[in-house]
Amino acid sequence: MSYVIQAVLSNPRRPECDQITIPFPIPVDQYDKTIEMLQAIDLGFSVNRDCTVDEVNSRYSVLNTLG
Repeated sequence: MSYVIQAVLSNPRRPECDQITIPFPIPVDQYDKTIEMLQAIDLGFSVNRDCTVDEVNSRYSVLNTLG
């Protein structure tokens, strides 16, 4: 497991779109692809509450309460 937390995100305003899974921290070599995936389902705008966290996976059990 190379991530601290992995979140499954969806856009509640676009239920026809699939969920995406994002590892945190985002690996540098996957950053551009991650941004493209977020934009494809209209997520990632800094001023809008635009996503739902559907699932959280972490080896640190305390972080699982975020989901």
